[in-house]
Amino acid sequence: MNGKRRGRNSDRGKGVRVFALMTTILIAGSLITLGMPVRSLAGSENNAKAQVINLTGKYNSKDTCVIKAVDTGDKTISFRNLATGRDYTLSYDNTSFIYDGYGRSLSAALLETGKVVDISFLSASKHLNTLVINNDAFDMTRFNDYKLNAEDNRAVISGSNYKLSDNALILIDGHTATSFDVLPSDQIRVSGIGSDIYCVEVLRGHGYVSLSSADVDDNDLTGAVLQIGDRIMHRVSDNMLVSAPEGTYDVSIKGRGADYTTTLTVKRDKETVVDTGEVEISYQTGMVTFETLPEETDLKIDGEEVMTGVPLELKYGDHYVEASADGYKKVKEYLHVGSGNSEVEIELQKDSDKKNDKDDDEDADSDSDNGDDSSNAGSKASSDNASTVDKKDTDSLLDDDEEEDRDPEEIIEGEDELMTGYNVYVDGPDGAELFLDGAYIGVIPTSFTKVTGNHTVTIRKRGYRTRSFSISLSPELTDKTYRFPDLEPEEDNSENNSGSGNSADASNGNSGKGSSSGGGKNDGDDNSSGEGGSVSDNDPD
Repeated sequence: MNGKRRGRNSDRGKGVRVFALMTTILIAGSLITLGMPVRSLAGSENNAKAQVINLTGKYNSKDTCVIKAVDTGDKTISFRNLATGRDYTLSYDNTSFIYDGYGRSLSAALLETGKVVDISFLSASKHLNTLVINNDAFDMTRFNDYKLNAEDNRAVISGSNYKLSDNALILIDGHTATSFDVLPSDQIRVSGIGSDIYCVEVLRGHGYVSLSSADVDDNDLTGAVLQIGDRIMHRVSDNMLVSAPEGTYDVSIKGRGADYTTTLTVKRDKETVVDTGEVEISYQTGMVTFETLPEETDLKIDGEEVMTGVPLELKYGDHYVEASADGYKKVKEYLHVGSGNSEVEIELQKDSDKKNDKDDDEDADSDSDNGDDSSNAGSKASSDNASTVDKKDTDSLLDDDEEEDRDPEEIIEGEDELMTGYNVYVDGPDGAELFLDGAYIGVIPTSFTKVTGNHTVTIRKRGYRTRSFSISLSPELTDKTYRFPDLEPEEDNSENNSGSGNSADASNGNSGKGSSSGGGKNDGDDNSSGEGGSVSDNDPD
């Protein structure tokens, strides 16, 4: 009897121990599921360490931001907070969930910089919980079809108006820059929400084109036209440095006896030198016959007296024509000679206001000062190969019929207004060369006469990387002062820049260092500083 009783007690004890073990397993499993650290109830030293916390679904911060960089190797993503302008980096793993704007799962490798996203994360551990592409954001790529005004953070894209956010991210080669660093010729990708731009990323940047010399065999090319591709044209000037989009182009120099074409490749942030030693000077001429009324008119071409009624050989290009006769108003015009033979009739208008010789001299001086005679005295060309234009129009790079067919933005000169008496002063960086729209200005500190409109300022210094900026000058009757960021030393990997179409690193680039725009505080902030520097505008304009 006692034996049977002990057997039943033993069975009950085994059942209790089994029940206790099962209960322990269930409790431990529940704790692990909840992400809590669990120690072995058996007290084994090998199992005494805490288990890893499960971070799935856990966060304490949420942001709308722009993707600045994605590093799939380190499994990190960098962001620009749109509200504060601060940059920070979060880690991601298999507990992080990434979705496109339609809720479909995405790999981090498919994320693009510049995208506007909504994220949640743990600020203490800087761990990304969720990332969702903002479905309300726009994302577009533009080349030439935009105007970005860095002065007042306005933009016009495809005819629509936008505002550049105060905390907008400007990316060039993966580095933070400023809106001044974006040139009108750059290809950009723009993202934002509504009419606010939150990111501008340069997809295709620019390099530089210069001439080895403006002199060819004692002939001066100054005034000829340098054309790069179909859209970029500049008058040749001494020591010029022209910015151009990276790519391969047909480049020509025409005028002043030159008719030269070559092919060159513009590389980002590098200077490509056109060897003008390969340019052959061969002046072409046209035969022009002048007829004047009255016949006793004194005629001068480029300051030299010539005969009327007989063919005169003139070089292609513009020539200054002066015609005068007693009792008539003077004619002062520019004549453009093209090809072939042409006749030009010049008819002077009687000057009925003259009373005596003294008045004649005063009127002549007044006319010379005002330059208005050509509007009162008629002249016409009987051929399209020779035409007369007012002096104020001689800076145009194209013939009138060509200008009518071309987009106004493709014509370099003509829309900007010269603000005589008002200057633009550039105070820094000291000792660097300053170029305005490709033309050499001088060594900083320097100044130039204010010309309204959008312009490209380029700064070059030997041993440093060249940098360009977009500026916009308003018609306000004030001077303007700029101080541009210091240039970065160039890397020691320069290439040979001699010969036609060769490029070199020397004195080229588009990066600098400075503080990033924006401020404020944000959870998970890296306190990272941006690159690119800033442009100082020190006047009330």
